[in-house]
Amino acid sequence: MVSARKSRRSVTPEYTAYLLHTVGATARRMLAIMEPTNQRYSLGPRGASMLTLIDHGWVHPAELAETGVGRSLITAEINRLLAAGLVAREESAGDKRRGTLSLTPLGKTVSAESFRTILQARNLLLTMLIDLSGQSATGS
Repeated sequence: MVSARKSRRSVTPEYTAYLLHTVGATARRMLAIMEPTNQRYSLGPRGASMLTLIDHGWVHPAELAETGVGRSLITAEINRLLAAGLVAREESAGDKRRGTLSLTPLGKTVSAESFRTILQARNLLLTMLIDLSGQSATGS
């Protein structure tokens, strides 16, 4: 049986190092793109992501902790968002420990701005990866 796979060139250690460097540089660029928004609204490192998650229905702190971020970090970030007036918390009548989070009008504005910025960063990353794959295909 003939394999449908295209033959691949072996990946050299130099090319692997180049890819890892490029991914790291891209991550730093993405953080830099988010920095003005983070500074303007006193968002922590996870603030923009948490605003987007809350905006899309992740309204309980326990749900936010399912993202793999520790509960103490989630709590600190929620407190930062509450203090900035971006998020409101409504306590549950049955269980005071289980509050529901929602975005304030300012929070909705910041979430939309952050989401646009994240899309710009994603597009930058995709462009870089497409350029890299083109270089890989040509042997550059």
